[in-house]
Amino acid sequence: MTHSGDTSKRIWVWVWLVLRAYTFLCGALAAYLAGTSLLAVWERWDAVYFVRIAGAGYSASDGTTTFHPLFPWLAKPFSLLGVPPVVGLLLVSSCATLALYPMFERLASLDHDPAKARTATLLFVFWPVSYLLYLPYTEPLWLLCAVLCFLFARRSPLNPSKR
Repeated sequence: MTHSGDTSKRIWVWVWLVLRAYTFLCGALAAYLAGTSLLAVWERWDAVYFVRIAGAGYSASDGTTTFHPLFPWLAKPFSLLGVPPVVGLLLVSSCATLALYPMFERLASLDHDPAKARTATLLFVFWPVSYLLYLPYTEPLWLLCAVLCFLFARRSPLNPSKR
């Protein structure tokens, strides 16, 4: 591994840590203002269903059968260890986000010089809607899978122009 590759990874870890801490502080403030627990702040919208799936599995009677399984299944081992399901979902989202940053930069670098690839990734990371990447939703995992698909498709041995 080159020195620049190590530096790039460290940068993305620090960016991730700062944004993860920021969203945690925002969640703590929201919980304080709402007079509720910190974990209850994260259980909104689809996260309620993912918490049910990660904690108790699918059921035809509670609406969980309409959700895809990968995200809650990755959080299920945390539930088996006694961790609240919403925390497991947050961990899966956070890990997917941490892996997403360098993969997105690598994908962008296939078409652009390193400076433009870094700029594109920073714009993606700090895009206002990117706060979703730190919530217990499927978007980080989906984006990671999509970026990996594009990255592997571009480097495929079946693609004769990229051999």
